[in-house]
Amino acid sequence: MRIWDINPGYLNRNSLLGEHRELHAIVSIIKHNKKGYSRHPETLRWKNFGWALSQRHKLLAAEMTLRGYVDRTPVLLKTQPQKWPDVFVDLPAAQFILLSKKYKNIGQGRIPLPKDVQQLWAQHQYSVMARDDAEYKYIGGWIASKKTGKGINDIYPELVSLLRCPPAEGNLKNTVWHMWDYVFQYASLNRNIYTNLQSKVYRGGKEEATQAYYNIRRGADDAANKGRRMNANWYLKEIQRLVFLHNIVYLRESTALGELQAWPCMNATKKDHI
Repeated sequence: MRIWDINPGYLNRNSLLGEHRELHAIVSIIKHNKKGYSRHPETLRWKNFGWALSQRHKLLAAEMTLRGYVDRTPVLLKTQPQKWPDVFVDLPAAQFILLSKKYKNIGQGRIPLPKDVQQLWAQHQYSVMARDDAEYKYIGGWIASKKTGKGINDIYPELVSLLRCPPAEGNLKNTVWHMWDYVFQYASLNRNIYTNLQSKVYRGGKEEATQAYYNIRRGADDAANKGRRMNANWYLKEIQRLVFLHNIVYLRESTALGELQAWPCMNATKKDHI
């Protein structure tokens, strides 16, 4: 029985579905005071953290959705909102080592296990951007300097802590906006319009074309068609679709591609337009 602390994107199919089953087993033990596995280290560390267990389930469900599975078994525990257990069966960075041994001769998850701190940061940077600008700049600069000699064990505890916090509204919009820039050119909705813009620029209508381009980027063309601005949740789902359709590796291997979907702020109905 195991609940991992790393992003579910690192888990292969069997591990992902296996954790989902075992999480529900722990929920059942906690809710119904069952004796079987009640003293297991995983059960004990999650026992008083119902909200966190529910949130971990949402993260698993978001990743399952990316891989074509449908979760119909929500977890509704709410004890200690916004609190996570500070005890680990295995330290999060050590879990990469466990998985590397487990996956030695079989397929890995959506996100490859990181070989160095630079790859780890590339996988997590959008998730960090969605939480804290200062941390994003600090960690990014620290990684870019390559002078510290530190590795995954040094940086990953901080990343785990950051990703246990819900995204900040302003940061979330900015992050989805950055991700959208990578897939915008693939959006079938804009393909013909973008081609027309290029011809307008060629004919000299640069100012008109530039304004139209930014209108398209901001989803204004979709607003004209549907009578409303699309929210961050819609954009993220469209990003997910285009990433897999066109195999955009940079975003496919990002933790943010799945985990942002798991937070309530993604489904807000007010003031969430990009």
